Amino acid sequence: MIPFIFRFHTSGKEEGKRGSGCCLVAWLAVLSFLITPILATAEDATDPALAPDQAEHIVKDQLPVSIDSCKSQQRLATGIVDSIIILGNNSTHRSVIVNEMSLRPGSDITLESITRDRKRLESLGLFSRVEICTAPSSNGVNLVITVTELWYIWPGIYLAVDEDVPSRVSYGIIVNHMNFRGRAEDLSVAGYLGNAKGAEIRWKIPYIAEGPDWFAEFKGKSIQETEPLFLSSNDGIMTRETVVEGKLGHRLNQEVSFWIKGGLEIRSFDLDGATDTTRLITASGEENDWLVDEEFGFQIDTRHYKPWASQGCYFKLLLEAAQTVNASNVSYFRPNIELAHYYELFPHIIWAGKVYGAYTFGESTVYRRILLDSNHLVRTTLPDAFEGDNSAAASGELRFDVLPITYVTFQPAFDMLRQYTRNLKFGVSMILFGDIGAVNGSTWAPDDPYSLDTGGWDAAYGAGLVVHVPYRDVVRVELSRSARFPDEGLVVKLRVGAAF
Repeated sequence: MIPFIFRFHTSGKEEGKRGSGCCLVAWLAVLSFLITPILATAEDATDPALAPDQAEHIVKDQLPVSIDSCKSQQRLATGIVDSIIILGNNSTHRSVIVNEMSLRPGSDITLESITRDRKRLESLGLFSRVEICTAPSSNGVNLVITVTELWYIWPGIYLAVDEDVPSRVSYGIIVNHMNFRGRAEDLSVAGYLGNAKGAEIRWKIPYIAEGPDWFAEFKGKSIQETEPLFLSSNDGIMTRETVVEGKLGHRLNQEVSFWIKGGLEIRSFDLDGATDTTRLITASGEENDWLVDEEFGFQIDTRHYKPWASQGCYFKLLLEAAQTVNASNVSYFRPNIELAHYYELFPHIIWAGKVYGAYTFGESTVYRRILLDSNHLVRTTLPDAFEGDNSAAASGELRFDVLPITYVTFQPAFDMLRQYTRNLKFGVSMILFGDIGAVNGSTWAPDDPYSLDTGGWDAAYGAGLVVHVPYRDVVRVELSRSARFPDEGLVVKLRVGAAF
């Protein structure tokens, strides 16, 4: 009999490092519907510098073209862009939309450029559908963009249960605003209780000013955890992690960007009643570490529709460094490289490949290990997590569109809800995939008697079903098996919002 394991995973939330955690996010849609009219109403986003026919809030009778005729005929006239007319962005600022477009007044219109801009706008995660049509004008061609906005405020419940130790249960409340201030800013606030208790706030700012040049991100959290999962022998240990970090980036163009990030992490440990594992936990040998982090990143992204790309490539280089303030024996430099490529072999058949590598120079800490487990590098189940300072991994996917994305509209009983149930996308795809990954390197100094060398490798293969849905883009149900540890059986994973 083949053992069968089910796992649930939501992208963006790193799970426990020893034994995989189980995450469940139940969105409180009813509460969200009630508070969104109060919280999500943006101020009048009209830019006084724009011509009247380029403002967001436009009366249809005042438009220089017939919008109904433009949309019904889906005309894509070639020529020179005269003006850009945006409709439907009741909460989103016009600059957010224009910043993601390559077409500008004076640009040549082509079918390729319109398709690229439509997919880039859909990648923002702000709209359930983006429609673009053209209509002749006296000075060229009017570009008419109609967007259908999503519901932006999502309160939810967080629940995490460790499969190996069910007593490790954490729960909390998360409130996320995906379009804060109407500028595509992602603001998230969370509070946790249980095995891991504390609070966390994240604020991503994709456009510091009206233009697309500069972006930023801020993060702060303080989490106290009993018997943390990244330790193999941790009876009686309690850790508190406090992090403050900031990021500032610059876009060279729509596809190339770079950034710098800095932060401070304080790791405090309460070792009362614990076994003698102090030297395996802290870098300083004391009950706390103060680490200063620096990061430089460079990225090239030529994908059009990022959640389910059919073309283009993605390249990211990260240069990470960290050192302890209260100890001299930890100071490391870790370059990371990730490269993904997408190619449409035939209509609705896509090949996607990805490689990743990281190498550590110097000495890191036990809680900065690189992991190889069912939630990192390979999509399968392992007898235990492998850990080390260096890693390499590769993945390949063959994607088939079974039911191409289509759009449906629901008619709820309450008028206030109807704007959020229009043009909702649905589709189904299938995937065949293979993963291979390895980690190596001692997790501590080689001459330390407490040193652990827990490196290893694994490969996995499997198939999956991908459902394209509104708000979360993709939901993956994947069935996989380890090639190195086939006796571990099959594993089914549900991943929400995972692009690869």
